[in-house]
Amino acid sequence: MLEVWIAATQGQDLDGLQSVLSDEERTRCTSIRIPDVRDQYIVAHALKRLTIANLLGARDPRRLRFARLSRGKPVLLDGPLNFNLSHSRGICASCSPPLARAGSISKPIG
Repeated sequence: MLEVWIAATQGQDLDGLQSVLSDEERTRCTSIRIPDVRDQYIVAHALKRLTIANLLGARDPRRLRFARLSRGKPVLLDGPLNFNLSHSRGICASCSPPLARAGSISKPIG
């Protein structure tokens, strides 16, 4: 079963969401100068951490460890769960099929 989570960037508690990010992700946030892009990054990466922690049984989302493949796709180092993360114009999506490869693309409509 494919699970998909979607979150809008606007109206989010960005300070609360930033608290679940890793030190590396928080550092990256400070380097993003465009507010909308920074907010989207925070929401997308918090969504990634919160949904994966939930799928793995309510683990602390801050303790999840990730790496990046050669083309930048993030991979989970703490288990066999595959996922994908996508964002476009204020909407973020995360999807995960258990023990399978995942991919998603988000594009604005209209």
